[in-house]
Amino acid sequence: MVVCSKNVLVHLGSGYLLGVVWMQSGFIGHDSGHYNIMYTPKLNRFMQVLTGTCVTGISIRWWKWTHTAHHIAVNSLDYNPDLQHIPFLAVSPTIFKSLTSYFYGKKMTFDSVARFLISYQHL
Repeated sequence: MVVCSKNVLVHLGSGYLLGVVWMQSGFIGHDSGHYNIMYTPKLNRFMQVLTGTCVTGISIRWWKWTHTAHHIAVNSLDYNPDLQHIPFLAVSPTIFKSLTSYFYGKKMTFDSVARFLISYQHL
């Protein structure tokens, strides 16, 4: 639609549809990563690679590695990689004092770049 039209509304509609496709693909990738949507593990694995790696560009191997750790240490700032989004997103005021990530094996410092980016996380 973007190639065939110069209309701003067509471009906005295309962006909206692309966002919906990516979002739904992420949900399908997540659920197939838990082996919950297809009848066989082989079909689930195919859906993981198709929706995760091909459509959204997220390596399914990386996702499984971090998501398994997420399920082991739910809501632990030090061990759950799904909560360690410095310098883009702060999920707890504790992060403002810096964070030691035992999952990644490094200290995640709350520096001036993180302070600037997180101040705009609500946009």
